[in-house]
Amino acid sequence: MVIIIHTVADYIRFYNITDLNLWQISNFINSMVRFCVPIFFMISGATLLGKDEDLIVFISKRFKRILLPFIFWVTIYFFIYLEFNLLSFIDILKIFLVNLFRGAQYSYHFWFIYTLLGLYLFLPILRKWILNSSKYNVIYFIVIWGVTLLINYKTQKYFPAIDLSYFSGSIGYLVLGYFIDKYVSNYNKYNLYTSMIFILIGFMSTFFLSEFYSIKNNKFEDFFYDYLSPNIALYSIGIFMLFKFKFNKVFKIGQFLDKNSYGIYLIHVFILNIVEIVFKTFNIFIIDKPLYFIFYIICVSFLTYSISLLIINTLSKIKILKSFIT
Repeated sequence: MVIIIHTVADYIRFYNITDLNLWQISNFINSMVRFCVPIFFMISGATLLGKDEDLIVFISKRFKRILLPFIFWVTIYFFIYLEFNLLSFIDILKIFLVNLFRGAQYSYHFWFIYTLLGLYLFLPILRKWILNSSKYNVIYFIVIWGVTLLINYKTQKYFPAIDLSYFSGSIGYLVLGYFIDKYVSNYNKYNLYTSMIFILIGFMSTFFLSEFYSIKNNKFEDFFYDYLSPNIALYSIGIFMLFKFKFNKVFKIGQFLDKNSYGIYLIHVFILNIVEIVFKTFNIFIIDKPLYFIFYIICVSFLTYSISLLIINTLSKIKILKSFIT
């Protein structure tokens, strides 16, 4: 889903340049897969908040898994994309460290790792609270978090001047994932229908409202794409519930893909850039027609994922590299 979003990103951003039909298709595709990041946070909440691990054990396990591959791939991206221009070793090191501390700005997808690290730092504290809380305490938090999703610079004047920032941010998805996993029954028709309604409302509102305001203002309006917007939250809840009820079996292929997923995320932007260059250089697809454009997005995304998987899985078999790859 993330790779698809990044594949259509340029066609979405440049509203005035992209053909309107292609832009609408891009908006449809992007809206369809926009739940991907919140879903990851919800899975993290469902799998980690219920564990009662020692603080040191939790931090060492999670940060070893996250930081080593991250620093490895950040370094790779740095040396690929940095224009050295006869810089000294000290200058190169200084640029690297500054960029690393300020968000690894030479690749746009690294923002997610910094958000994830912040959540993981707070997760042990959150876990102690949630393990000693009742169902209604958790609902209380989720309700107030839901209110924060409605407050923004356009709507702020309609809400009392109460500082709810303590309840805001991606942390709400962690709690949501835990709550649905623990308290929502595995299957009944009411819950299944509820998940389908949430998916429909979340997707349709993301797609139509983004299109309406972009056309109205003659520029791309990304407000409804925000992962912390009410429509995306609703969509993500629906998807999480649907998979919990109907697609909850564990398959070997799923375990294999899961094992390589973090490495795929870290490397995919580099692979995506190469695949796009090859496609455009050799005019493999003429994307001026909707069907060709859809096929182009599917092919580029699938190739990017497959090549990334192949590279990560191959490198992870090298014993000295395994802990740095994924």
